[in-house]
Order: sequence, then structure tokens, then C-alpha cells
Amino acid sequence: MTKPPRCELVQNKWMVENQTDRLELEVKMNHVVYIVNCVGASVVIKGKAKSVVVDGCKKTTVIFDSCLSTLEVVNCKQCKAQCLINLHVAAIDKTDGFTLYVPRSCVDSVRITTSKSSDMNVSFPSEADEQDWIELPIPEQYVHTIQKDKLKTEVSDLYSLGVCCKSNGRGMKTSPSSSVGRAPGS
Repeated sequence: MTKPPRCELVQNKWMVENQTDRLELEVKMNHVVYIVNCVGASVVIKGKAKSVVVDGCKKTTVIFDSCLSTLEVVNCKQCKAQCLINLHVAAIDKTDGFTLYVPRSCVDSVRITTSKSSDMNVSFPSEADEQDWIELPIPEQYVHTIQKDKLKTEVSDLYSLGVCCKSNGRGMKTSPSSSVGRAPGS
């Protein structure tokens, strides 16, 4: 049973549900955007949102200007998110196949937290050329050892530069896909 699409501002929370097409929202700093059960949708969020939550979506792309607190992606499959201006924290939980695109201005400050997720990447413009995008895998496999009565955790060798990455030694060169947009007006 397919539920009807919904896009409604309830108090300070945008409820975006069951979307399958392109949708644009204008948000304010106190708005939370909750995107749930969308399939093949493209959601463009203009303005600075308090937070953005993507829950239970498939093959959905979310493009937003700025997020004051957190971009949260949970229970999703094959989704993408692109920040155009500012993002401090991204939390990815129980998600398979996710790519996060961040602008050069966020590279040194964005913090990505993951749990129970796989096939994740982060993509950003290179420092030398803003048109040259670098895509790096977000590790999902770790090696744990006990050393001197303490647990030591390291990223698996699968993610070492020689094994997983091509191109300039820092990652694979990419560009945002056609379904992921650029800043409005560019």
C-alpha cells in the first residue's frame, strides 16, 4: 500500500513523505526537515535549516544550502546528499550506499559519524582545483587488537591508499553526479 506524498510545515518541522519527484523547500534557521520513505526523489532545501533527517529513503538525493546542527541519514539505501555552503556534522546509521558531497569550505571542519552502514563515500573539490572532485571511501571495516590491557582499533588495510584508491594518491577523482546539483544560480 503506497501512501500519498506529503510536504507540509508542522510548527517548525517540514514533513516530506513518500515523494518520488523533485521538490524544493524554503527553510528558516529554526526548521527541521524530516524526509521519510521517499523513493527516487530529489529534495532541494534552500536556506539554513536547523537539521535535516533522511529516514527510510531509497535512491533519493538531498541538496541543501546549510545545516546548523546535523545531517542525519538512517535506514536508507543508495542515497546522496550534497551540502552547498555549510555542514558541521553528518551522522549515518543503518544505511547502505551513501555518498556525501561537501564544499571545499567544509573539508577541514565537517565531522562524519557512522554506525552499522556500508558502501559510504565522501566527495569534495580538491584543494588545487575546485573543478576536480575527490571521492574517498568511508571505512566500514576495522581491526581490533588488545595491547597492554587496552583495546587498539585501526582502519582495515582494505582502506590503505595503495589498495582502494586511484588517481592522485588521495582518492578517486569524481564530480557530483547529474542528480546532485550545484549552488543555485551557478
